[in-house]
Amino acid sequence: TTLLGHFLDCAGIPFEKRPSLYWRWAIIVFVILFISILSMSFVPSIAILVIAFGEYWRLNQKSFKRAEAFERDYTAFLLSLGSAIRTGLDPIVALTQAVGLFQKSSVLREELEVLKEKIDKGIPEERALSEFAGTINHPDVKLFRTAFILSRKHGSSISHCLERLV
Repeated sequence: TTLLGHFLDCAGIPFEKRPSLYWRWAIIVFVILFISILSMSFVPSIAILVIAFGEYWRLNQKSFKRAEAFERDYTAFLLSLGSAIRTGLDPIVALTQAVGLFQKSSVLREELEVLKEKIDKGIPEERALSEFAGTINHPDVKLFRTAFILSRKHGSSISHCLERLV
């Protein structure tokens, strides 16, 4: 995806709403440029920069709120995943079954559903895991993905690592 696409993913803007967002931005830029041309002044063009900064700030705040919402469920997720793995459940099975632990409105649940869908579609396990929660700006997620992939590759237990992440 593009940089803008990734930024919108992190902000949680669904694909269906993006065309209207692009149109809104285009209309605003067109109107401001039209006013600049009519007034023969570049002062109204400064509004484009102000609006662009405002949109960037708004989307950045949405991204931050998604990361906070993910964080609320993250500890419980790690603990339940570690417990399930210690009981002998396959880590991938435990990971995909963790979907049922969270409310439908949970950001973590959304990310787990995307992961489960990718695995069900036959996307290679390592690639699906490396993309897990890729739209969440949280520092521990990358560490979780790396640890999970390495434990799968080398057949080691990830439960101790999950405890440390908690």
